[in-house]
Amino acid sequence: YRDYISHMNEAFSEWAWGSLQNRHAYLHTTTQLYTTPFGKIEFFLERNAYIVFTHIHVMTNIFVYGTLLDDTVRGRILGKDVKGKSDTLENYIIDTHSVLTSYPTIVESKKGFVNGKYFDVDMEDIKKLDRYESNYYKKIEVKLKSGVDTLVYTERIYMW
Repeated sequence: YRDYISHMNEAFSEWAWGSLQNRHAYLHTTTQLYTTPFGKIEFFLERNAYIVFTHIHVMTNIFVYGTLLDDTVRGRILGKDVKGKSDTLENYIIDTHSVLTSYPTIVESKKGFVNGKYFDVDMEDIKKLDRYESNYYKKIEVKLKSGVDTLVYTERIYMW
């Protein structure tokens, strides 16, 4: 992962320098989107006269299967309307959370499947979702039936 970030940093530097060489651009905004194994990374470069602003916007997918399937709930938590794409998580089933018994979790189960939706989120969205899901859930990386790599929340097991 560290090597990959280093490579992306070099790519960003080359791209930004090339964009800045366009001396005819007095007011100039440019973006570049890369899809990576770790999510989508969008580079922004804005030049306003002699001031240059840059930032990197990291996006990833999140798969939901419970209360976050509801557009209203998801919109309230994220503060924006985010439409998901339907997909299936194979080799998992929905079960009852062992502590939060009115909420679901997923557990591995051969030949099982969980229907849900995935959508793009950025790091700010992930922070909001982490607060909503609480410390009783953790994120794991999975591959959906469609081949999409995504994060999904599952029960965090505490050992006493």
